[in-house]
This record gives sequence, C-alpha cells and structure tokens, in this order.
Amino acid sequence: MVWDHVLGQDRGTDKVSSYQAPSREQDLSDMPPTYVDVGECEAFRDPAVLFAMNMWRCGSTCELHVWPGAFHMFDGMENPEVPLIQSAILAKKSWLARMMGGG
Repeated sequence: MVWDHVLGQDRGTDKVSSYQAPSREQDLSDMPPTYVDVGECEAFRDPAVLFAMNMWRCGSTCELHVWPGAFHMFDGMENPEVPLIQSAILAKKSWLARMMGGG
C-alpha cells in the first residue's frame, strides 16, 4: 500500500528509478557515503536495511541506524524530552559533521 502511494502507476514498471526505490539497484559502487536511518516499526524498514546491505556488498560506505520502537518520521517531532529522538538527531548531525570534515 505504501509503495502504491509513493510510486503511483509506475509501481512494478521499469519507469521506477533507483532513486525512487534504491533497494532495487544492484550496482551501488559509485554511491557517495550515505546515511540511512529508519524506525523499527515503519513500512520502509526492510527496504532501507536492504539498501544499506547492498551498499556494503558493493564496497560503498553506509552508516545505518534502525531506531528501536520508532515509526516513520519520529525524529521530525524534535521533542527534547524524548531521548530516542534526540539520539537520532545527534547521530545525523554527527555523521554530517564527519562528512564535512568537522568531526
């Protein structure tokens, strides 16, 4: 159902690009370092994990976080009283700082 919403009439056709459904791509050797985080309880968890695994298989760098008990976009709430949300935000900021040479 989620993929129907995301891909519409293109679902299941060759019109779907690897940017729309990256877990379908076989050769990820030219990908830049990538950060993937996903909630344990969200619909895109398995494709996100598969994408990270494919990146590693192809020799690309990928940092993967699967947040326990979290749902899709949980970290968008930015609630300072929820430690899991703060950990997810900090992980993203830390990764970005490392990629930019500042950490």
